[in-house]
Amino acid sequence: MSFWLHLPHLYTDYEELFKLPWFPDSHRFHHSQLNPLAKVADGTDSWSIFMRSQISLSSSSHGWLCNTVEKIEPLGMEVLRKYLKLRVRAIGPLLPRAALKKQYSSSSFGLKMFKQRAGKTSGISPEKCIEWLNLHGRGYVLYISFGSQNTISASQMMELALGLEDSKKPFIWVLRPPTGFDIKGEFRKEWLPKEFEKRMTESKQGLLVHNWAPQLEILSHESTGAFFKPLRVELGVRELKPGRAYYRVAYGGGADIQFKDAGGGDGCVRGVGKGSAE
Repeated sequence: MSFWLHLPHLYTDYEELFKLPWFPDSHRFHHSQLNPLAKVADGTDSWSIFMRSQISLSSSSHGWLCNTVEKIEPLGMEVLRKYLKLRVRAIGPLLPRAALKKQYSSSSFGLKMFKQRAGKTSGISPEKCIEWLNLHGRGYVLYISFGSQNTISASQMMELALGLEDSKKPFIWVLRPPTGFDIKGEFRKEWLPKEFEKRMTESKQGLLVHNWAPQLEILSHESTGAFFKPLRVELGVRELKPGRAYYRVAYGGGADIQFKDAGGGDGCVRGVGKGSAE
């Protein structure tokens, strides 16, 4: 909300860090951390107009119900209440009952959830994904996803692949084209080490999913030990699950990518490149 109302990135040079109004001065960001829609926002673009109209309409309501948890986003909730001067209540997480009951191994549950996601082209069916997850021990699989509107650079993608293979740890990676390319376009083999996908498939170390994956089923499965995603992508409450580790990594603007244990072993990624998301 703060970003779309003020567009602070317009008032700083590209290499400078900018701060968000209403937030502590320590909360500063680099242009490379913005998603593609935010990078080109200038107040006259369609997305800025849409976001600002939605904020204006919702600000005139009697109160807000947020699908989050107070203890996870205390600062965000505090800022909302201070700015809106309305009743703001955290009512999350809102998750399907079947997921909370760990009915992830049920093919009927997976199929039902799959059918509810109309308009999305899946790179793999929930059944095949669960079948692969069942091959691995409890808490050993790392799930990697940068969201539907975010990605990493080609060099970072290459380094991440090398680190994953070197770790010998099982993982599921949702692949989309790197920055500078159409995120909804065709994925090129040259963005990964030679025959990387073939080796991961044959060894069953990695499951590479193109376009979109059944995320709820993956995160609900007992084999999934950690979720690897960037700092610039907010952790959705629908992704939360008791006992699950979440590692949000900083990249872009010269930030190193850091990683910790995915569960039951040594660190999964030996080392990942440093540099701008550009």
